[in-house]
Amino acid sequence: VAHQEQKESEEDSEESTTVFTASTDNIKSLDFMVDDTETTFEKDDDSWVKKDETDFPVNQTTLDSAASAIASVDSDRVLEDVDDLSEYGLDSPSNTIKIVTTLYVGDENSSTSQYYVRKDDDEKTVYLIDSSCVEPFTKSLNDYAQMEDFPAISNTDTITKISVDGDNSYELSKDEDTSTWS
Repeated sequence: VAHQEQKESEEDSEESTTVFTASTDNIKSLDFMVDDTETTFEKDDDSWVKKDETDFPVNQTTLDSAASAIASVDSDRVLEDVDDLSEYGLDSPSNTIKIVTTLYVGDENSSTSQYYVRKDDDEKTVYLIDSSCVEPFTKSLNDYAQMEDFPAISNTDTITKISVDGDNSYELSKDEDTSTWS
């Protein structure tokens, strides 16, 4: 593998090769592996929704960033006429990203921190792409959820009483002399 990569590297010029390009406005669906499950997010008007769970609180910024990261994928190195995809982790890819085309993500090259990918229409060409194109698709499902923001308290020294209302209501008070809560 190292010999083939070195040979290909010497033959290639310093220019990068475009693997995939699309306008982010044209990306209407992102289908990829999340927590070992194929997950699809679709654009509904201008908002992302989880296809099989429309009530899921999708973090719009996270999905917009993922779409932007994959909208233009360039390769620093192209390996052609590859006979053994297992050498690059592409015999059983760690992720499969479906946009307009399908990109199969293989192993990370530990010396360059880039990933090996191939397109669905060509099993003989392997591309080495920047990790920033792949990283948005390596999160857990909770990372794609919009979480609630909690209020920030800038000065906790002035708080002397906390009340929690609900089925199991309770109240905490601070003893001003000992600074202990009860």
